Order: sequence, then C-alpha cells, then structure tokens
Amino acid sequence: MKHTNVSQYIRENKDEFKQYILNKKTEIELSKIYGCSNATIIAMKKELKLQSRDLNPEDRFNKKQNIKYCDKCGRKSKKRTCGHCVQKRTSIAIKEILVEEAGGKCIVCGYSSCLSALDFHHRDPKDKKINLAASDSCKNIQKKLEEIKKCDLLCCRCHRELHWKEDTLDFQKENRYNIDKTKENILAKMGKRGGGSRH
Repeated sequence: MKHTNVSQYIRENKDEFKQYILNKKTEIELSKIYGCSNATIIAMKKELKLQSRDLNPEDRFNKKQNIKYCDKCGRKSKKRTCGHCVQKRTSIAIKEILVEEAGGKCIVCGYSSCLSALDFHHRDPKDKKINLAASDSCKNIQKKLEEIKKCDLLCCRCHRELHWKEDTLDFQKENRYNIDKTKENILAKMGKRGGGSRH
C-alpha cells in the first residue's frame, strides 16, 4: 500500500503498525508494506515507542538479571573468569618462568621476596630487542627466554642504583656547584610563596 504521507498514516493506525511489529515483521518487510524507506520505519518505531525494548521491557529486565561477573575480580564478564584476570595470571606465570630461568634473585643483594620488584637489566642497551617489562609478555615466551640471556636479574633498588651510577652520578659530581645554586633558588622561591621555610 502506498500513502502520500506514510508517517501520518502510521500515526493514525498505530495499532496496526504495532501488530506488524509484534508479528515479527522486519523493517524491510514493513517498508514494502507501507511503500516507504527503512529509515521512515525506524523513525516511526522510535517516535511511537515501538522498539523491542519498549514492547518487551521484561526482556530488558531479564538481560540485567543475567549479567555475569568474574569470580576472581568482580568485573562484568561473559565467562566465569574475565579476560583481564586471564591475562594477569598468564603474565605472572611467564614472569615466574623468566625469573627462575635468570637465577631467581637479585645478583647484587640476593633479594627475591617480591616478583614485581625484580627487573631484567640489559648489560648492553644496544642488544635490547624486546621490552621484558611490557604487558604483552605472553605473546612469545621463547623470544623472552632468548632476551633474558642478555640481562642481569636485579631488584628494583639495585637496578635504579646501577642506572644512577651509569647515567647520573658523574653529572651530579661535575655539576655540584650549579645543583646547589639551583637548590638555593628553589628554596628561596618556596620561602617567598609559602611565607618562610617549612620544617
């Protein structure tokens, strides 16, 4: 059927339109029945509040009731264990394998208590091909095992101290006078803004 003003006709015959929708007529089928475009049908369904969520509010409620949560962390998840937890446990497993392979403890001080506090330090930065600290650690374990052969296992403190000695200590010694002057200027500005030095 063709109408000069399809939208007006559907408004006047809302019950007929609603019945078609309840009978599971698709938007393509409805556009053929009313001789209009799919866009007109979509717009009319929205205007007359005849979308599936309006016609079947109980389905909407049931969907909310059926929301699942991860057993481990409580995030919304389609499965009992969410992707975040799967990735986390895989990353931990791989870090444990790499740390065990590298000796299991800091080569300087012997620290081994916290897995997260153990780092891989490349002896020659030019040989570095993979960032061992990156979260994509589960992608290729074999490459990671090859990479740690170029590294020393250090705790985070010894690692920072090593980089400090390599990158900053000489600079600190050579620029002692200027560093002290900069400290004085910073403290003086703090004193002016804060109404005196803080203790």
